[in-house]
Amino acid sequence: PEDCPACMGTVLAALRGTRVVDTFDQVEQVDNLLVVGTHSGVFHCDEVMGCAMLAATASIAGKYVAIVRTRDPAELKKCVIVLDVGHVYDFDSGRFDHHQPDFEETLDEDHRTPLSSCGLVYKHFGHELLRGTVGAKLTDEQLETLFFKMYRQFIEHIDGNDNGLLMASVRLNYSPSTMLPGRVGSLNGCDWLGTKDSMCAAECPTEGQNARFIRAMMLCMSEFLPKSFYAARKMTAVQGQLDAVMAKRERPEVLVLDDYFPWSSELFKHAQGGEVQFVIHPSTDHKSFNLRTVDKDITNRMAGKRCEFPEAWA
Repeated sequence: PEDCPACMGTVLAALRGTRVVDTFDQVEQVDNLLVVGTHSGVFHCDEVMGCAMLAATASIAGKYVAIVRTRDPAELKKCVIVLDVGHVYDFDSGRFDHHQPDFEETLDEDHRTPLSSCGLVYKHFGHELLRGTVGAKLTDEQLETLFFKMYRQFIEHIDGNDNGLLMASVRLNYSPSTMLPGRVGSLNGCDWLGTKDSMCAAECPTEGQNARFIRAMMLCMSEFLPKSFYAARKMTAVQGQLDAVMAKRERPEVLVLDDYFPWSSELFKHAQGGEVQFVIHPSTDHKSFNLRTVDKDITNRMAGKRCEFPEAWA
């Protein structure tokens, strides 16, 4: 779990071996099997990532996963977990849909983005996934921090995209078309053009839709795991370094780093971080020093600095 490449290889191998079928009767019944249901047809990033997280979490627990892609209620009823179809959200019965007219679930009271099936799965299984992959040595407090960080930096944009929530309340100057939901969507292929279309045959994946679904799950998890691993390693390393330099301050408002490290986010969480107004650290080539002012609010850089430099320095 502490080794991201090894962890990712294990998880991706489990995803590659996931059985994705059209009916429950096609599921090979074995011990320790988790059967997940989701809708058939064109797949989207939210249920793909949701299924990937469930499959990864199950594999860590030594279980096998089969995914049934259908819209038949009788077939879905046989599944242990169903997501993104069925118009029911109920954790106890393993139902995670968000298409109900009255659905207003968010991650918690501090978040406003409505959850998709991806966010619902993450809300209930995210801690277990992170602990089993990259968080084995994290404290409970660090794991909680990582949980919310990965929601903000990875899961939330999938929720917002699937629910049609605009990234900003102003007109965008360009569209970020290479975001993960767009790349997952492109894996659907272009079967709708027909098999006789020469461009479709040349440019689109030739395997079936369920095989593409597996490729999409692997794409999602191959990005989620390294990002979460880096976030966990960064958090633990920075916390230790920050504690050391905070203890050596000669003046409470000035923090001097012997070597640069990404200090800003952890400074705001530190018990004495509110005292610091300036940070001095070596440049990356160690030929000079940089003097930085500290933001008033790390979530809103437009809020200004705790102490501004004199205008004459500009």
